This record gives sequence, C-alpha cells and structure tokens, in this order.
Amino acid sequence: MLNPAPTAWFNRPGGEARTLDLLPDLGRIKCATLLLGGVLDPMLPIECQRDVAAAIRPDLLRYREFEECGHGVVPDVPIEAMKLLREFIQA
Repeated sequence: MLNPAPTAWFNRPGGEARTLDLLPDLGRIKCATLLLGGVLDPMLPIECQRDVAAAIRPDLLRYREFEECGHGVVPDVPIEAMKLLREFIQA
C-alpha cells in the first residue's frame, strides 16, 4: 500500500529532500556496489540514478537499469533482480 505522507514530509518546504545531496561523497565508496535503477522511478529520475552510477568508481560498480520498473526494482521484477543480487553476492 502506498502511503504518500512520508513523501510529502520529505519534500515539504524546508524538508530534507531540498538539501540532501550525497552525490559528492559517492566517490569515497571503496567496496563493490550493486545499483539497480528503475526507468519509471517517480522519486529518483533515471537521470539522477545515472549520475549516482557515474559518481562511483567503475571498477567497483555493477549498474543495471530496468525499463518497466519504478522505485522498487525488487518488487517490480523480483526474479530478475534477485538473480542479479545472488550473482553479485557470489562474485
């Protein structure tokens, strides 16, 4: 069930969404990272997800976009997402 209240709180004037920017710190990541992006994500547009991917060292990143997914890739395509997660953990 979708609860719009947390999103409204996060995005309100003066809310955390107005100032939260972790992008400059992503280059500090030192471990393997799996990033699953949903092209239809209404909360974090795919262009922003691509910016996140570009900020992480390529040798540490495994990035995959899903055309028909929103913000929750695992619930949208559980079989494919869990397969990638298992492969990532085993690598």
